[in-house]
Amino acid sequence: PDKFEPTYACCTSDCTSFWPDDCEDQAAPAGTRPWFANMADLNGKSWVPFMAAGPALLTFILLYLDNGITWHLIYNPGNNLKHGESYNWDLFLNGLTNLVNGFLGLPWLVATTVPCLVHLNNLAEKDKDGKIIHVQENRLTLLFSHLLVG
Repeated sequence: PDKFEPTYACCTSDCTSFWPDDCEDQAAPAGTRPWFANMADLNGKSWVPFMAAGPALLTFILLYLDNGITWHLIYNPGNNLKHGESYNWDLFLNGLTNLVNGFLGLPWLVATTVPCLVHLNNLAEKDKDGKIIHVQENRLTLLFSHLLVG
C-alpha cells in the first residue's frame, strides 16, 4: 500500500465496519505475507542459519525427549496397554505436522506429558490398591483434544 495503515484503523468504536467494504481509502491490508516462509531470503545475513542451528538442535532434542518420556510413561507394562503399529504412525504424523508447521510459522505439536497421564488415569479401571486393571483405549478423545487446542 501507499501508506502504512493496519486494517483495524478503519474500525469504529461500535465495531460494525468491515475491511474492504467500509474502507474504500485503504487499498490493501498492511502486513500481508506469503503462506510459506522463504528460506532463501536471508536479507543479507548469511550468519543466521548457523546461529539458528544451535537452538534448533536443542529444540529438536527437547521434543524428542518429550515424546520419548511420554511414550515410556504411558506404555509402562503396569498400565496394561497394547502397543501396536498405530503408535509409530502417530509419531510419524507428529513429526510431519511439525515440519509443515515450521514452514508455515505455526506452533509445533508436543507430547503433552501431564495431560496424557491424566487422560490415562481417567480411562483406567483400578483395583482397591490403585493398580490399573484395564484401560479403555480410544482415539477420539485425543483427536478432539488436539482439535480444540488448535
